[in-house]
Amino acid sequence: MINGCRTNMRRARYAPALCAGFAMLAFVLCAADAGGAIVVPRDFVDETVFGGHIFSGAAALRFTSTGKVFVAERSGIIKVFDSVDDPTPTVFADLRTNVYAAYDRGLLGMTVHPNFAVRPLVYVLYTRDAELGGPAPLWNDTCPDPPGVFGDGCVVSSRLSSLRADGDVMIGSENVLIDDWCQQYSSHSAGDLRFGPDGMLYAGHGEGANFQMADTGGLGGNPCGDPPKEGGALRAQDILTPGDPVSLHGSIIRLHPITGMPLSDSPLFGGADSNDDYIVAHGFRNPYRFTFRPGTSEIWIGDVGWNTWEEINRLIDPVGAPVENFGWPCYEGSAPQPSYAAKHVPICEGLYANGGVTAPFYKYQHTNPSGNAITGITFYDGATFPAEYDGALFFADYNEGTIHIMYPDANGVPDPGTLEVFASGLLPVDLEIGPDGSLYHIFFTRSGPTTIHRIRYSPPDRSAAVLVDCMNGPNVTPTPMPPQTVAECLRAFDLDDDGDVDLADYGSLQDRVPLRVFSPADTSDIVDCLDGPGAPPAPTLPHMTPAKCIELFDLEGHDGDVDLRDFAFFIEAFPAN
Repeated sequence: MINGCRTNMRRARYAPALCAGFAMLAFVLCAADAGGAIVVPRDFVDETVFGGHIFSGAAALRFTSTGKVFVAERSGIIKVFDSVDDPTPTVFADLRTNVYAAYDRGLLGMTVHPNFAVRPLVYVLYTRDAELGGPAPLWNDTCPDPPGVFGDGCVVSSRLSSLRADGDVMIGSENVLIDDWCQQYSSHSAGDLRFGPDGMLYAGHGEGANFQMADTGGLGGNPCGDPPKEGGALRAQDILTPGDPVSLHGSIIRLHPITGMPLSDSPLFGGADSNDDYIVAHGFRNPYRFTFRPGTSEIWIGDVGWNTWEEINRLIDPVGAPVENFGWPCYEGSAPQPSYAAKHVPICEGLYANGGVTAPFYKYQHTNPSGNAITGITFYDGATFPAEYDGALFFADYNEGTIHIMYPDANGVPDPGTLEVFASGLLPVDLEIGPDGSLYHIFFTRSGPTTIHRIRYSPPDRSAAVLVDCMNGPNVTPTPMPPQTVAECLRAFDLDDDGDVDLADYGSLQDRVPLRVFSPADTSDIVDCLDGPGAPPAPTLPHMTPAKCIELFDLEGHDGDVDLRDFAFFIEAFPAN
């Protein structure tokens, strides 16, 4: 069921919606309040698709090939809707006994099999409320003191599983594919799940370190058993230290979606440690969301930064050798990370001396007082946005409350030089392009309802008949005839954002209305002749007199002036070819 949130088009490309954002508490620690109205580009609307109290902390959203909509809640509950028009979900699965939903952890990654009609499988990646190999629940979504969330930490792990659907409910038991990722502290846990164009399953996971300091391991009694100066954030560089078992922290992994096994064509397959067979990229702090660029095998990864930089990383060939190292914690952004560089640990010293780190495709410095956090990323491959959006990259920053856009260059690669804010006033934690071509995002709050929104392209009616109905004099609010409302008139035609529809809007309107019946001289003539209601033309072109202007263009009532009402009649009488 959809509740419309209509946009009030008061800016050239970027305009506030009439509904306000929800109040919020932190999702990622230190998150800031989005605040203010929802703002989307002109001719787009942001609307609530699933709202009310349907969800408690929704964190991931996926559409099946059969039209169903799955939504995972951080607590461990998964709900399914028959379609975006279904107002009432069914509880598909309840994994709360196993899920550790505290602080920045919980059920944060979910996807569905691309051929859901044949293989009705839902995949989940979550923080498990247990130590590796231990029973759940252990902490029951709390962390008492001691050990304390910022003290010795409450040790848990993560799990990747598949769930089989029969209709709208899970049947049988959870099929565990991977148990790994010992974690001591409250963040940088489970991340995203995606199917690649090769039909394989990809997953991202953070390094599980203490984010309050430069954590190189050994804290709180070293419960995860890391070697000296190879633990904490340095788990993201684990494949560089072959003397100890390889973990999957701070990496993107690739596995067979049915067997859960690594693939023989993955770059590290067949080495001495079978666990590294899964890894196709490493050196991430918290690769919370990633996506594939349509028509390629490229993975674009949003890596949540620490004190200074957010990164978007581009993995061009996931199965190519050598495995790409994106540098964390030795690097943040394109430079050595100062706090970790000061530790002089051998792993970082080796990278500083020998290189081998892939710089981010795009980075941006933290400007929000509460920091920044990339919490969604996707490419536009729908069919309902204007052509300029085809292949564009969208990414969300939860702490900023924004969705940014990068338009593609001539080769289809996002161009950082085109970066702009696409939407603001949001609290986005996941981005998906829906089957209707809209951009869906989760509006996440810890207090009050979490809602699912979509940003839809919905240009207003700018026909000549509507323009005539909406016209009024300068600085006079339109008084349209039904069914048009004042807000709809302003959204359609108030292109200079001054609260009325008048001659000043003509220049912008001319760009939107095809005038192929005009020659350049004709267009200049009518622009030259236009004037305010009730004012005779005062043309500047030498060959045009006021009488000639009125003869040619005073079409509406022959009232002695040439204004936008006449322009509307003109384009109605002489439509474009």
